[in-house]
Amino acid sequence: MDEDDDQTAFADQPQIHNQEYCGITQALTARAYERGMGRIERALTAVRKGSEEIQAAYKAANQDLTDERLAKLIRTFCYFCKGVRLESASSGGGKEAESNKVKYWRKKIDSLMASLGRTVEDGKIVRIDATHAVQHSLDAEMEDDDDVKLDSDRDQAEEQAAARAFNMGFEPDAGVEHLRSKIYADLCKGWGLVHGILPGGRKERKATWHQLVAATEIVTRAFVDPSDPHAEPRPTLLADKVGLGKTGTIIVALQLLWHLIELQDLEGAGGPAWLPILGKKTSFMGLGPIPRLPSVFIVPTTLRIQYGDEIKTWLEDKQYELLVYRGTESARKKFMADSSPYRRALANQRPEPTLVIVESPTLMQEYGDLHLPAGLKDTAEVPMEFYTQAAKSLIGQQSLMGILDKSHSWRNFNTKYRAGLAIMSQANLRIAMSATPVYTHARDLLAQGRLIRALSFIDARGAELARTINQLVTKGQKGWQTISDQDTLKQFISVSAQKLRRDKDSSASLPSTSGTSTPTGSSVSGDPIDALADLVVQYELAQGQGNKTYGY
Repeated sequence: MDEDDDQTAFADQPQIHNQEYCGITQALTARAYERGMGRIERALTAVRKGSEEIQAAYKAANQDLTDERLAKLIRTFCYFCKGVRLESASSGGGKEAESNKVKYWRKKIDSLMASLGRTVEDGKIVRIDATHAVQHSLDAEMEDDDDVKLDSDRDQAEEQAAARAFNMGFEPDAGVEHLRSKIYADLCKGWGLVHGILPGGRKERKATWHQLVAATEIVTRAFVDPSDPHAEPRPTLLADKVGLGKTGTIIVALQLLWHLIELQDLEGAGGPAWLPILGKKTSFMGLGPIPRLPSVFIVPTTLRIQYGDEIKTWLEDKQYELLVYRGTESARKKFMADSSPYRRALANQRPEPTLVIVESPTLMQEYGDLHLPAGLKDTAEVPMEFYTQAAKSLIGQQSLMGILDKSHSWRNFNTKYRAGLAIMSQANLRIAMSATPVYTHARDLLAQGRLIRALSFIDARGAELARTINQLVTKGQKGWQTISDQDTLKQFISVSAQKLRRDKDSSASLPSTSGTSTPTGSSVSGDPIDALADLVVQYELAQGQGNKTYGY
């Protein structure tokens, strides 16, 4: 291919005229390349601002050693390293190359970890004698690598685009349209709340209107009329954006259940004290009265402290008991011992104020230790052996509410996912939380529906739904293979890479100066970071100027 061909290779891309497959093509293209380009762009940003962020995070952690600050330092370092690895690869350094900046910060962080009684051996974090008086739990922070990744607006946009393309008919069930006219006072009155105060709540902390609306819907959809044979209780996927207070919404929903338990004890479900807001719906999840059980929050390690702090801001100290389930096998056995706080809570007449934060890596490890068969993915089957083998562990205990945060990260059918299916099967009311909107990739949404055991997503109905999705994907691929957008993308990457290498060779002996990007997407500055940044820009321009099929 000569230089003229280089200039026009991407402009002469094939057009897709079959609109039936256009959406599928967009989705598959987005999954294969667009998302990667977005990650490259974010990694470049990490390199540019990483040094300042690490400096600030290290200074803060060194001045006041807390779990939260140390976790932030590790996250910042990992985020920075992604960008540095990209820089190294683009400049020919390969995977083994490590910049002086990374070595510098790795040494400083290793030293700080050693002072806290942690070090890395054979890729695993192990305990050592601490040189600092306060020991912090860094092992799980590093091991839970999948959950260290932060959500971003760009990720959300990519997920939305893919789902719209597949158009699987998953409508966004906000579920609160019928409550839009209700003012705050109306909702409080409907629940029988005096001055809006919920059981166990702090007087100075009240839910916002949208939180109370969401909590109202979460709880009311969990009840059914026992005389209606077609009524189905519904779990919840709470997909509010970042910053809307999903955790607070869940706590308010839990408080509403506590409130109903009090009424249930007074008069019984459906008695004179039963609330008009529920009417004839007196059966909780179709099982009868609300059971008195603890609730579990399944969270990434990096969110454990944040969850504890958030719960403290909502609930009075003596009105609940917060337990954390994490650590080694011996620590887990101690948690479940006969005289443990958890066992004492179960023996109490009111175990429902007991809240257990479960770290997802611990959950995965415990489930893996059971060595159970995989079960069937499409039906969300939990192996029957689980209910006997896990009877003495937390994962096998029933709970009032099971809350699984970052549910969009539980999409792969692996040990972690099967552990989530198992512990959520023991929860009466199941709630998944995600900052990713409901418009996500169809199969990701299917995975989340299985986790909360929504009836349309499990058993025979779940298998049928999975077949429908797979058939549409296969149909799209058949119409997609004859006109391959992937070939065009590969051509674009190849041409850009060749031009990048030529520019780099030609500028090797010249002073490093900023240059204008060429039509094929590279910079003449000689800086691989600038060159890759220009590659991103040029690809975006090509999307707009060339084949409109790529546009969102």
